[in-house]
Amino acid sequence: MNKPGLDLNQADALKQMRWMNDVSRAIILAEDADQAIEKVLQLICELVGAEAGRAVILIVENGKSPPRSIAGSEAGGDTPSNLEFKPDASITIPVFGMPGVRLEFCLPGERNFPVEFDAYIPEISQQLSTRIERHLTIEKLQQSEEHLRLLVESVKDIAFYTMDVDGNITSWNRGAEKIKGYSQQEAIGKNFSLFSSPEDIAANKPQQILEIARQEGRYEGEVCEIRKDGSTFWADVVVFPIYNSEGSLQGYTRITRDLTRRKQIEAEMRQNQAYYEAEMAELRRKLMQGRESERLHMAQELHDGPIQELYGLIFSLDVIGGKIRSPYAIEQLQDAKNQLQAVVSTLRGMIGDLRPPTLAPFGLEKSIRSYIQGFREAHPELQIEMDLDSDRRTLPEDVRLALYRVFQSSLANIVRHAEASQVWIRLKLEEEQVWMEIADNGKGFEVPERWIKLARSGHLGLVGARERAEAVGGSFWVKSAPGEGSLVRVSIPRTNRDSEDQSG
Repeated sequence: MNKPGLDLNQADALKQMRWMNDVSRAIILAEDADQAIEKVLQLICELVGAEAGRAVILIVENGKSPPRSIAGSEAGGDTPSNLEFKPDASITIPVFGMPGVRLEFCLPGERNFPVEFDAYIPEISQQLSTRIERHLTIEKLQQSEEHLRLLVESVKDIAFYTMDVDGNITSWNRGAEKIKGYSQQEAIGKNFSLFSSPEDIAANKPQQILEIARQEGRYEGEVCEIRKDGSTFWADVVVFPIYNSEGSLQGYTRITRDLTRRKQIEAEMRQNQAYYEAEMAELRRKLMQGRESERLHMAQELHDGPIQELYGLIFSLDVIGGKIRSPYAIEQLQDAKNQLQAVVSTLRGMIGDLRPPTLAPFGLEKSIRSYIQGFREAHPELQIEMDLDSDRRTLPEDVRLALYRVFQSSLANIVRHAEASQVWIRLKLEEEQVWMEIADNGKGFEVPERWIKLARSGHLGLVGARERAEAVGGSFWVKSAPGEGSLVRVSIPRTNRDSEDQSG
């Protein structure tokens, strides 16, 4: 028997072209890749005169042995060991895009592939590869979509749903049902503005959200929404536009997370913080009041005790001096009196520091001026300029005392650390606040971010001054840099306490 072959003369060219068109059409119209391969096998068998029912297509993956039969009489398993094909009765077609994978078209019996058939291999390989790749892509996409669908439906704490281009709901998961209270049947087909407040609807906010998502690629923000039962809740909302392969808008995906619990925790934290700050402010006030009470008590003890006793000694020395005629003895008594007077002056200065005598009866401005008068005598190397508003005792006593202590502490720091030659003091009473600044032209220092570092670096006076300012509801600020001097500013809001009894 003669082996049939392909006559590739000019007369058969049209027939062969039609055969390739049949192959292309079969591949395109096939429902899946397996059906496309079977159709090609049938057409090949028709072309070479083989019996399609006995032909086999094998798939070989990365050299695995034995190969698997995917089409023909032995489809569905490994190639039987008794199934043998002559070398000329099989042809290999590689699958592009799948390295290591190839198809083996095997003819039964005495049928062979003619050499001229090699011209068909590239075209068949390209078309089959494209069909297989598309099939695999669709299969993977379907699997991914199914996994995503199952994942989305299983999530109960986050609402996932899709909408068409007008915002009408097209899918609805369990999380959406749990968060918003609507069943899938109730939600699908409704516009998502169903969950918006009347105020947001009047302001066209739902459509604005979709427009932002379309223009910017996403919308993200916190939105107040309404449940089915009418209760409101804050939600973290993300909206993504959905486009098809041609770039046309198909709808939107909306992800909603209920922020109720987070908002409750934040509110509790703010409340606890407010309680803590209020308690700390009260504690600072109590500490300052206790400290001032101790200062007052100590000042009174010094005034009523040692100073009075020293005055008694001075008086006794005067009495003794009147009875002594010896010039040397009189001179010694006078020296003793002078020393006692110096001790009294020192004690009076300490009493003044503990409790400024002019603060209550004359006010803050006059107390500062009185203090500076003695300060200049003690520190003649400093030039001091003052710009002070008269408070006329209108400030509450605790505010006056806090500002006075900040003033004292700032001057002490200048003397101790600044190595300055000039000092500027300003006190201003404005309608809403009273503020004071103390500046110097000294060596300055690096202001740390945390106040504890000020304490560790020895600036305890500044730390105490800040505590005093905050104890009366004020703020304390320091500006300084090495070589640029320092500026201390304290400001305290003015309240109706300013009109309290001026006699205090």
